[in-house]
Amino acid sequence: MRHPAGTRFHVLFTLLVCALILASFMLLPMQAGAAIPINEFNLPTAGSTPHSIVQGPDGALWFTQFNGNRIGRCPTTGGITQYPVPTGASQPEGIAVGPDGALWFTEFSGNKIGRCTTAGGITEYPVPTGGSGPVGITPGPDGALWFVEQFGNKIGRCTTAGGITEYPVPTGGSLPSEIAVGADGALWFTEWGGNKIGRCTTAGGITEYPIPTVFSQPWGIAAGPDGSVWFTEFSGNKLGRCTTAGAITEYPVPTGGSQPSGIAAGPDGSVWFVEQSGNKIGRRTASGTILEYTIPTGGSTPYYITPGPDISMWFTEANGNNLGRITAPSYAWYLAEGSTAWDFWEYITIENPNGSPIQVDVTYMPTGAAPVTVPNLTLPPMSQTTLNPWDTVGEVDFSTSVVCHDTDRTIAVDRTMSWTGPGAASEEGHNSVGVTTPSTTWYLPEGSTEWGFECWLCIQNPDPLQTAHCTVTYMIENTGPVSFNKTVGPHTRGTFNVAEDIGAKDASIEIRSDVGVIPERAMYRNHRREGHDSVGTTAPAYDFYLAEGSTAWGFTTYVCVQNPNSTPTDVTITYNTQQKGPQPQAPFTMQPGTRETIRVNDVMPDVDVSTYLHGSQPIIAERAMYWDFGSGEATHDSIGMPFGHHVFFLPDGQTSEGRETWTCVQNPNPDDAQISIWYLTPDGVGVVSFNDVVPAGSRKSYNMADRGVNGRAAVAIVSDRPIMGERAMYWSSRGAGTNTIGGCSD
Repeated sequence: MRHPAGTRFHVLFTLLVCALILASFMLLPMQAGAAIPINEFNLPTAGSTPHSIVQGPDGALWFTQFNGNRIGRCPTTGGITQYPVPTGASQPEGIAVGPDGALWFTEFSGNKIGRCTTAGGITEYPVPTGGSGPVGITPGPDGALWFVEQFGNKIGRCTTAGGITEYPVPTGGSLPSEIAVGADGALWFTEWGGNKIGRCTTAGGITEYPIPTVFSQPWGIAAGPDGSVWFTEFSGNKLGRCTTAGAITEYPVPTGGSQPSGIAAGPDGSVWFVEQSGNKIGRRTASGTILEYTIPTGGSTPYYITPGPDISMWFTEANGNNLGRITAPSYAWYLAEGSTAWDFWEYITIENPNGSPIQVDVTYMPTGAAPVTVPNLTLPPMSQTTLNPWDTVGEVDFSTSVVCHDTDRTIAVDRTMSWTGPGAASEEGHNSVGVTTPSTTWYLPEGSTEWGFECWLCIQNPDPLQTAHCTVTYMIENTGPVSFNKTVGPHTRGTFNVAEDIGAKDASIEIRSDVGVIPERAMYRNHRREGHDSVGTTAPAYDFYLAEGSTAWGFTTYVCVQNPNSTPTDVTITYNTQQKGPQPQAPFTMQPGTRETIRVNDVMPDVDVSTYLHGSQPIIAERAMYWDFGSGEATHDSIGMPFGHHVFFLPDGQTSEGRETWTCVQNPNPDDAQISIWYLTPDGVGVVSFNDVVPAGSRKSYNMADRGVNGRAAVAIVSDRPIMGERAMYWSSRGAGTNTIGGCSD
């Protein structure tokens, strides 16, 4: 069952944009939308046979090298480090992140459980049963590590102190292979020889469920996005789904004899798996379609797959001796905030960066009313489409979803709301990009009910059947966290006044829900003369980047940092400037469960800046900007990004009707970035593009009007290095402005 390495294929890492930047970026960057690019990272040790892989607590990918006898670490940007396992020829197999923040792994031939710190220090604990062949491992709900013993025919439990307990599997010779935690808090495992799915309670009680297909040889198993566990059938050539009650359904894999093995739930709501003999990555979408993507290296024998910190799926290639990376297309988008009532005016912008027409369904989810869908809306190739929701739903508060019919196509969606406050001399607006996947956890660093602000939390529940029960925790500046329970009904949105919970405070927000939701936070001040809005992020990260920012031209910039950890966190900041290059700020320490606000003008006066933040523990960052050019203070805001991308899509943009559109590009890399910027028109005709260089450690801003665009246009950015892109718009002589990050396709 454990396959030795075959012929080694040396594959150089190829970036997504290599196919797009031939002939000095003169190919249309969006024509890659019809296929998903796969990047490969070759391992330093020949024939090392990478097997299991997991996202580590440090944001890197950690993996086992079965024949190389090493534990590997790969940052999302590449550059692999290896740590030898002390026991020779131990054949490390499974790997998981423990509750202690270390990497725990199994040693198939060494018959041990290993623990590796993020610094590479390894400790080993012998398994009591000799020759047990430990393979899969997972963190349990009880604070221990649980693993399977393939030859010992047992389920093992290992405390973080190394104490091991074993529980025999009832079926003799079952050859348990992989293990995962189900939605019911039990440990679920596959029985390669027993042809069953097993369930083990934390007390060691085991129940088994036969698989309908005989001799299916179930291998990988993972908790799915639907509350069931999903598994692969190596010889049955199927995906299996097992409910917590033990009911099993099977789905054939399109490629015959593909031998599916590793499986994992992805950030796009799909179930992803690898096909060892098919040499493909498989993906079962939420709608039930199974798609397959061929790996560039022939005969690579993909083994396991896991979601990475960069919205991609990472996998191992046992015979190819590579790590692979694949990103799902962003075909579905959600917008939590939205209103055509209360004197708000709104429009939604959809960018189609593909080289052919596509169709989308737009669904509005009004508060207290049934959803309304506009089906089969056709978007021209390489275009920008603008929708007026009032034409469909009238005056109402609502959330929105936009779903492309072709799940292999990327689109990008954002929303702009504008209004005129009582007695205001100018209109104001705010804008936010949508999000592509509901999540049960969200963080929003900015938030205030102090200083005259009103702060509103909008939570969209796109699930048509389930009510979302949310715990909202406010991480208050200089105080600490307080929590409240909120409920949002199916297929609707809830709106909550933050002041009713915490009074007048500066606070970041954390949301945990039992159903996948999408939140946004809107803030207003001076009788709504000004306001801004932003989505959050689903996870903290060691690094955060903010492309836009200025302390010149009358702007004041604030950076809000959220520390969701239970211990103090050290934060360092570097400002990337066009004029001076990278500029550091003195480090500071944040207390647990708090937020910190930096007035950038006090640190970096009179300069355009992008910001890079690094935490000793994972953090979240957001940026707000304020200005007054004679008609009252205005503002805009955006969440940061934990990593760069090679391709960005920014749907909104306009140069007519007194509007300015600026594209900000941050290059935090030590080398210059070669970029191409494209402006996509409403009908896809007259697309404008140009090339430029963004120096290392700097940022540049581009005015759409300088390129002769007259009217509305979406923006696309393609780079040979991972960069950050944002779009800022101003109108009414800069009496109003909006800003947001965009979507990405790499």
